[in-house]
Amino acid sequence: MALTGCLINAQDQKTPRSLNYQPKLKGDRSIMEKREFHITAETGIHARPATLLVQAASKFNSEVSLQYQDKSVNLKSIMGVMSLGVGQNAEITITTDGDDEADAMTAVAETLKKEGLSD
Repeated sequence: MALTGCLINAQDQKTPRSLNYQPKLKGDRSIMEKREFHITAETGIHARPATLLVQAASKFNSEVSLQYQDKSVNLKSIMGVMSLGVGQNAEITITTDGDDEADAMTAVAETLKKEGLSD
C-alpha cells in the first residue's frame, strides 16, 4: 500500500514557542523568576489545589513551569501538574518568565500558602 500526499514540508510547520524559546537577557544574565518550595500538605498537590495553581498561573502571559524530580511541566496544564504526583515533603521549583513574571510568581506563591501546600 502506497501513501501519497503525506509529505510535510518542515518549513510549513509552526514550532511551539517552548521549542524556540530563547531567554531574555539583561546584561549577562537571564531574566526570570525562580523559587523553590517545600510541600508540607499531607496529601501533596492533589486535584483541588492543582486546579487552583493552574488557575492562578493561567491568569498571566508569562510562561510558568513547575519542576519536580528532574521533570518540568507547564503549570497552566492540569494534566501536566497531576502527572508529577507531587507528595508531602517534596521540593519543587516554580519558574516564571515573561512580562508579568513577578506578578505570576507572587500569585503562585500566595496560592501555595493559602491552600496550605507550602509554608
